Amino acid sequence: SRCGLSEVWADFNKPLPDFFGDLHIAKDGGFSEIEVMLEPRRFLAAVLSSFSLVLNLFFIVYPNVQILVDRGGDDQVEAKAMISNYIWGAVAPASSAPKPKIVLACLELGMLVFYTGKALVAIPRILRKQEASRWHAWSYLLWDTIPTLSSFSAMKSLHYITPKILIPATLHCVKKMRRGGSKYGLHLLGFFAL
Repeated sequence: SRCGLSEVWADFNKPLPDFFGDLHIAKDGGFSEIEVMLEPRRFLAAVLSSFSLVLNLFFIVYPNVQILVDRGGDDQVEAKAMISNYIWGAVAPASSAPKPKIVLACLELGMLVFYTGKALVAIPRILRKQEASRWHAWSYLLWDTIPTLSSFSAMKSLHYITPKILIPATLHCVKKMRRGGSKYGLHLLGFFAL
């Protein structure tokens, strides 16, 4: 056993190769290699991503604005068993409860305003003179906000209220309240409730 260890030690006890002699740092930050990355499929991906963004925004805005202009239309189905009617009835007359279509349209348009606001927040950061801040803002906009705007919907948000997601998120908020002080936890719990 000791003989085997000494052989392994002798094998690893060789002088390390000098790879720093072959290492070159680009003075332009790698911009000279951008031409290699500009392939036709990247342009196609950018066009498809832009098309997806425009299409999703159209299908969020147009039907929801139509619902709000039409004031929900005439619902033939009475939603007596909806929990929102019971909650609404506790604070106001049940007859004045908003129609579920209108609530959903307002929810989706509110989500659109929220995500568009996130995109607009990145724009002043992009215009700054600090290169690192600009790079991070572009990264946030192109890798986070625009893909979210391209694919969000109220139906997708139902994922967050399934018990598998809701219970751990609630427990996380409660732990944050205990650990980080009640003010931080209450803000987090209020945001989570929305």
